[in-house]
Amino acid sequence: MSEAATAVPFGRLAAGISSADLLLTLEQAEGKKGAFERVDALAAMVICRSLRGERVVTVELKADKARVSLNGVSDELNETLVDAYSVDRQHTRGAWFLPEKANLKTGLLNLPAAFKIYPRFAHHVVTDDWASVVFSENPSALFIWGMLEPFFSALFLPLELRATWSGVKSREDQLSAWEAIGKLIAALGLQLENELAVMRYGGGWGKLSSERQLEAKQAFLATISAQTTGEIARRYRAYCCINLIQAYYAKAHGGRATRRRVLNHIADKKTIVTVFEGDWLRFLDYLGEQPHPDERLVTAIPQSKFFVGGMRSPAIVAEQKGVPVEEVERVLSSFWDTSESSQQLASPAERRVKVLHEFWTALDEIHNRQSPGMPALWGWSKSLDLLVSAGKALIGSIPSYIGS
Repeated sequence: MSEAATAVPFGRLAAGISSADLLLTLEQAEGKKGAFERVDALAAMVICRSLRGERVVTVELKADKARVSLNGVSDELNETLVDAYSVDRQHTRGAWFLPEKANLKTGLLNLPAAFKIYPRFAHHVVTDDWASVVFSENPSALFIWGMLEPFFSALFLPLELRATWSGVKSREDQLSAWEAIGKLIAALGLQLENELAVMRYGGGWGKLSSERQLEAKQAFLATISAQTTGEIARRYRAYCCINLIQAYYAKAHGGRATRRRVLNHIADKKTIVTVFEGDWLRFLDYLGEQPHPDERLVTAIPQSKFFVGGMRSPAIVAEQKGVPVEEVERVLSSFWDTSESSQQLASPAERRVKVLHEFWTALDEIHNRQSPGMPALWGWSKSLDLLVSAGKALIGSIPSYIGS
């Protein structure tokens, strides 16, 4: 590549690409391929085994929630799952937008296996196979939610169109769905023209007998299985990256955009979570762009320091604020009870609470003695209003450097 080309950030070169293969080629040329090795390896393992007819996910039910696990994951790939997709690790990278839980269509991952056992009812079997999961307890669930469920949902959409969608969706909806299917199939590098011809809208599906329809579905899955390699996972990852790259530059001004402006769609959030392991800065590094000046990424919940009762030492306050100790003591004497008769320093808030406690104690005693014919207690409630108002005014007048 020329010096002029290499001077352009990778992301700006990639923004004009619409082919997954071309993006992978550009990544290779620009030294970006290695950044996704472990994600590609994990996705390839699950996708290849599923498309070849193996059960790849197991659901373990516990009370009102479930735990999902990916079958046959090696120790090395399991480390990837934990390190990349545990919620606490995602939070340290700034992915606080993660949902707490979700309902996963886990059956989709086992659809080819179901077709081997229940060929006529496979689609209905997997439709009923879903799991309600809590992500904080299940890294595999987050990976399924972010990458695997969207992949299998999109790839098996032709079967969905000829099952639950049949006779329900409008012509426009079906044509739009088939357009999306065509883009995905092309991105994955699959050759399915013959298998999809009869399944397409207007392809004569309704004229086929139930046996021929089943044969067409099985042929569709068999052809995919025959063409399955690890490249499918890499191409799908690149396909997701293209969409996110284009979304970024559509919102960028001067080559920069904030995460909040870019991640407006759930698909783009899922790409950040799975492909970039929840790390927005890693995505920017991939693009070769700098963070937006207004970007704010929180990688941990700030620790709150609670101050309950009493006050700080006058010497400590004086040192922190850079004022004489005598000045702090004079201020304190105006707002706190610092007399020698006081056993401990009492703040205005503590004195207010003490007064209110005494008031309610007295009111309870009087109320217990109240009987028909005795004077009403209206004045007491009026007194309480005055006490509350006075307490609020007192707290609001305290200098800011006295408190915690």
